[in-house]
Amino acid sequence: MAGGVGGREPRRRALVFPLPFQGHIDPMMHLAGALHARGLAVTVLHTRFNALRPARHPEFRFVEVPDGVPADVAREGKIIDVILAMNAAMEASPAAVRAALASAMNDEAEGEGRPPRRAACLFVDGNLLAVQRVAEALGLPTLVLRTGSAACLRCFLAFPMLHEKGYLPPQESNLYTPVPELPPLRVKDLFLSPVSSHEKVREVLARITETVRNSSGIVINTSEALEAAEMERLRAELAGAHLPLLLAAGPLHKLSSRSAGSSLLDQDRSCIAWLDARPPGSVLYSPPSNDKQWNP
Repeated sequence: MAGGVGGREPRRRALVFPLPFQGHIDPMMHLAGALHARGLAVTVLHTRFNALRPARHPEFRFVEVPDGVPADVAREGKIIDVILAMNAAMEASPAAVRAALASAMNDEAEGEGRPPRRAACLFVDGNLLAVQRVAEALGLPTLVLRTGSAACLRCFLAFPMLHEKGYLPPQESNLYTPVPELPPLRVKDLFLSPVSSHEKVREVLARITETVRNSSGIVINTSEALEAAEMERLRAELAGAHLPLLLAAGPLHKLSSRSAGSSLLDQDRSCIAWLDARPPGSVLYSPPSNDKQWNP
C-alpha cells in the first residue's frame, strides 16, 4: 500500500548530530526540541565521548556512533585536539559511521503496526566533516548547524584570505591593525587559541568551511534582527556554493520548550532560592574565565 502501513503516510524523521561539547550540544538539542514540537520524529546521533543521557530525552531515539577518540586526548579534553582526532578516526573507519547513519535513516523502531519515519535530513555540527561526507555518500541531505553568530562564521570562512593578506598568523606589532574586510574587527579580535597551535586552528576552520560548502544549507543560531548586515554578506559570499538555504533561526532556546536535560553535568540549582530572595537588580553575576579554551 502506498504511504506506509494501512495506507497511512509515514511521518518524517530528522537526524541531529551535535559536537560533544556543551556549547554545541545545547543549541542542537534545542533545535531537536523545536523540530519535535512541529511534528517530526527525531533521532539523536551521539559519540561515546561526552555521551548524552538518553533517559533524559524519552521523546527522542538515540544512536551511538563510535568516535575513536584516544583515551589520552579525551582525558586532556582540548577541543581542537578532540575534533581533529574524532574526524581522523571516523575517516579511517567510515564503516562504523555509515552503519550508524544507515540505522538511523531506516528507522523501524516505531512499534508494531506503525509506519517507519523516514529520515528527511541530518542536522550536523559544522565540525563533523567526516559525518557529512558519509551522509553525502548515503544520499542523505545535510544541514549544518552553526551554534555561533553569522559574524563568527564569516570569520571562519575568511581564514584563507586573512593568511594571504598577512593578518595571520598574528604578530605583536599588528594586533590593533584594522581588518577592513571584516569590519569592525582588528587582528586581535580574530579567532586564536591559547592552547593549540595556529596550524591546528587553521585545519579545523578549513574543515568547517568544507562542511558548510558541501551541505544543503546552513542554520545559524542568530536572528536577522541582530545580524541583518552579516547575513546579507554571508549570502553574497556563499552564492557560488549554490546553497538553497541560509537561515537565521535563533535564538534556538526560544523555539524549543526544552529548559533542561542537555547538560553534561548534574545541575546544582541550590542558588535559585537564594537569588529569588534578593531584591531586583541587587546581584552582579561574573561568569568564569574561559581563557584556557577556545570553542569553534
